[in-house]
Amino acid sequence: MTNEDLWDGEAQDDDLPVEVGDDFDEGLPYEEPVGRELPPREFKGWHRPRKHRVRTSQWLGAFKSLLPALIAVKPNRESVNYFGLPGSDMIDVTMFAAECSKQGVPLRYLGLDRSAGEGSVEGTYLNLAREELRRSGFVHRESDVLPDDFVSLADVRSPAYIAAKDLSFDIVNLDFCGSATNDPAGGRDSMYAAIGGLLKIQMARDEPWVLLLTGTFDRTGQSKAGELNAISLIDALRRGVEACGDESVSVARTVFGASDAIFPDPDSCSDQTFNHLHVLAFLRWISGVGKQHRTAKYRLTSVHSYRLHADRPAPDMFSIAVFVKPEPPYISDPAKLLPHAVVPDDCAELRQQTRRMDSVKDVDEELRNSDSLFESSRDGMADILGSRWYSKVDYLDSEFSRHIEAAASGVADAAG
Repeated sequence: MTNEDLWDGEAQDDDLPVEVGDDFDEGLPYEEPVGRELPPREFKGWHRPRKHRVRTSQWLGAFKSLLPALIAVKPNRESVNYFGLPGSDMIDVTMFAAECSKQGVPLRYLGLDRSAGEGSVEGTYLNLAREELRRSGFVHRESDVLPDDFVSLADVRSPAYIAAKDLSFDIVNLDFCGSATNDPAGGRDSMYAAIGGLLKIQMARDEPWVLLLTGTFDRTGQSKAGELNAISLIDALRRGVEACGDESVSVARTVFGASDAIFPDPDSCSDQTFNHLHVLAFLRWISGVGKQHRTAKYRLTSVHSYRLHADRPAPDMFSIAVFVKPEPPYISDPAKLLPHAVVPDDCAELRQQTRRMDSVKDVDEELRNSDSLFESSRDGMADILGSRWYSKVDYLDSEFSRHIEAAASGVADAAG
């Protein structure tokens, strides 16, 4: 596989990240810890089987698609670099490190987590998880988790920004717990400024990389600032589609079900349509900000969704996977003395991203329709939790682990 295999042409079904089989072993060979007096742990929302399905199918799928190409470009690379917001369980780091081990290259991670080094219960567990990862031999010795939050990347003087700037990340995983667009616009210490800071760092690299982003995108759960931001984002998306001409307008109408207008009216359209517009609009904002620092292609390869809130009429949590391929900077050369530089077609990119929004995967529905897939996701989550000082038996015996969100009524059913 070459880098070009990942990028050229319009997206086809085989452009999607590799779907990981149900028998995939995402765990590292940890031994059960003994001799430790540790407080009991409670299960959290991101321990549900559906979240683990997103990790194994989308996150690992995107990683597995990129990793061979990176190694082909630089076979003797010292590490694969990863940025994330890991939490005390370090589940994402654990899974990516296991995949790197198969390629014989260590994972070097930089994580941000407020609980790191605080002496809190969760901080204790986070440091124990880091110790286990170091002992596994699959992570780079200079990997680190800083006791900071994501918005610190908005400040170029912060330890987080300085540490990130010293690296270049092959995979960036922004797994937000809630809305990605609720911060008031214009703030110097906002989530948007932090994303801008991270994109500035990433755009200094020449190799392709993967962006994973998870957050809520809906009309019901927004703050007042979030409501205004959603309107601004969708309006900017509409103007972008209109500027790209008839072909892009036709694609948007087909995907979002409009007849005369470019999009259905955001104020009166269905919640699902609004949420999908919101996701696409935010991706367009991200790619637009990134291109201010470096010309690049942003290919949306997959979109997963589920209902975080049972009372929502449509899935409100979305996880997107984007392959980013930096391009040589375009330089105006009227005399044509320099090598010919091809400017990426931003309108073709917009159409590709819009078409991909027509194939959003509802993970709740997927697990409702497949007992075997649900059980494999549940068992895989249980194995990792067992290596992170949770009770695997209690997890498998709990109604929590059997929970699947119902389709539209908000009533949960059970499997297993």
